[in-house]
Amino acid sequence: RLQQGINGLFRDHPRMTALVISAFLKHPTGKSSDGTEYSDETPFLEKAIKSLIEMQNRDGSIYDEEKLPRLPCYDTSLAIMTLELVKETTTGENQKKEYQQLINKARNYVKGLQNIVDADGKYYGGIGYGSREAVNDLLNLSFALQAIKESQSEESRENDVLIWERAMIFISRCQNLIATNDRDQWVDNGPNDGGFVYAPSGESKANKKMPTSYASMTYTGLLSLLLCESFDKYDEIDKYDVRITRAFDWVSQNYSLKGNHGMKGRQEKHDLYYTYYMMAKTLSLFGKDTIDDSRGNGHKWYKELSAHLIREQVIENAADDQLVVGYWKNSDGGWKERDTLLVTCYAILALEEGFPKK
Repeated sequence: RLQQGINGLFRDHPRMTALVISAFLKHPTGKSSDGTEYSDETPFLEKAIKSLIEMQNRDGSIYDEEKLPRLPCYDTSLAIMTLELVKETTTGENQKKEYQQLINKARNYVKGLQNIVDADGKYYGGIGYGSREAVNDLLNLSFALQAIKESQSEESRENDVLIWERAMIFISRCQNLIATNDRDQWVDNGPNDGGFVYAPSGESKANKKMPTSYASMTYTGLLSLLLCESFDKYDEIDKYDVRITRAFDWVSQNYSLKGNHGMKGRQEKHDLYYTYYMMAKTLSLFGKDTIDDSRGNGHKWYKELSAHLIREQVIENAADDQLVVGYWKNSDGGWKERDTLLVTCYAILALEEGFPKK
């Protein structure tokens, strides 16, 4: 809460603001230890929500061209998921309708980013950051799919069919799995281990020379598969789909909380807290409490993850009012993870996503 700017934003950016709002609204009890309830009427959240909404553009996107980095899809997708939470927690019917209108415009924008040009093209079915139309990646597609799924209604389901069908083609082309990936140009040279890379070109952030699978993208890929399957089966996931079983085998056999497995050296800490977040969201949706690693050891993953995060939290007194604050940091983190607010949001969201549901 102490990180909020005068203008209501966090880090003066829509993405960070959306993550913070979501972290508060997903709190298991819905309120702080002093009894403050979290909703669109909570003063500091109300201010943040208003500032986020004011960033919506005519085309439905929610981002500010003046705020770097400019990542229209990423920012808008996170904003959609946040506004859906806001809509669910508000008590006002008029507010619900207003939030829904904003969500619908943003959904249409994100859906319109999908690559539909050439079914044989390597980026077909994908979505990118929004700044380069011709280049798409699994990370952005995944956030777009999460936003579309979490804001889905019975009415929108019928209109989303092709979105999910195209997305499944793209996702399959990012997986190190010869049986279902038709991108022979790179998959034949990969480990065929069921893990995922960053893009259907074979691009891997873990290895510039080889299509190496790594944890952050494999959790992202598995989550995307589960979302596609749940749509196709009307919320029933086919856990026996070979793409899902092989991806789950990869995360099980390479289970680790020490780093972004597959990344080497100091890069092992890159995207680490994002990995924790995706791990919790993916395995919660998959519905598996225990996973077995390559040595056959069983792991109660949420119990271990939560214990690990609690140990890693930094506790200190705040400068003003002598408040006791807690946060996380990733000193070796690449891809913006040296920002304590970002990794703190990821840590909180990981704890919330995996928190046992009643």
